Amino acid sequence: MRSPFENVFTGLSNDSVIPYLGPGTLDGVINQNTGKAIPDDSDSLILAMNNGLPMAPKLMFEFSRAAMNVELKNGRSSVNPFLDTTYRDTKWGTSALHNWLAKQSLSYIIDANRDTQLQQQYAGITHNLIVGTARISSKAYRFQLFYYDGKHYSSIDQEAVNTSLPVLFKPHGKAVWSPPDTPSDPLRCSTTREGASRNQCRIADLVSVRNPRNGMLPNELLIAEKRVCL
Repeated sequence: MRSPFENVFTGLSNDSVIPYLGPGTLDGVINQNTGKAIPDDSDSLILAMNNGLPMAPKLMFEFSRAAMNVELKNGRSSVNPFLDTTYRDTKWGTSALHNWLAKQSLSYIIDANRDTQLQQQYAGITHNLIVGTARISSKAYRFQLFYYDGKHYSSIDQEAVNTSLPVLFKPHGKAVWSPPDTPSDPLRCSTTREGASRNQCRIADLVSVRNPRNGMLPNELLIAEKRVCL
């Protein structure tokens, strides 16, 4: 009997499947000092940001909305210390899934979480990093590009992208190795099919990162049917 995930594993090996990491991929990751689970979804992040208390229903709708409300009241940089403390400065256990993915030599991974598990697993692997930015950004594009040389990240222009390297795409931002910025809004890229194709394909077209195995562009792969939510 064929395993229901057999096609997924086959797709990962030939790059016809692009892993899309959502909150469930962090199940089992706990604080090494307190035993508490890592805040991974919108509700747990909002509660952690607000000292365990729920916010108004309209703000509980999504973390980025709650974060923007906090920034409007307390200043644009008020949320960054929380994200840094939560993800950068707290000692979390290692995710077995992220560890396994890093060993598969994948050319493209989309990580919708704000944690650092994937980057930690890629710490010894040279790669490109695409980071989503908030819609209020003054830049022309709502993403930043970084090159990781095995030790440090450096900001790069699109023309400088080494297209033979694997790509990590963090549409909602990250907690380490970048200047402070407003937590990225959902971009309509990881919550709706239409937005996913539009935003991710646009980034792929602009960056023009070709798959080193078959020469295909990510926009040929990042259609909703070929994404797997893990």
